Amino acid sequence: MKTVSVFLSAFTMLAISIDRYRAVIFPLRPRLTTPKAAAVIGATWLLAAVASLPVAVNARVTTTVDRRPFCDEVH
Repeated sequence: MKTVSVFLSAFTMLAISIDRYRAVIFPLRPRLTTPKAAAVIGATWLLAAVASLPVAVNARVTTTVDRRPFCDEVH
C-alpha cells in the first residue's frame, strides 16, 4: 500500500498540473465534466495499482533477528 500511495500522489499531481495547463493555455474551453473527472480519478488509481505491481510481486515478509516480521523486496 505504501508504494500505491506514492504513485497515486505523483499521478494526482500530474493530473492537477495537466488541468492547470489546459486552464491557462485554453481559458475559453469548457472544464472537465463530472463523468470525465471520475474517469481521470479511476485511471489515476488504476495506473498507481499497476505501477506498483512489481514491488508487490517481489516483496516477501521475513523475520528479523528480534523475531519481528519485516516486509522487504527479494532480488
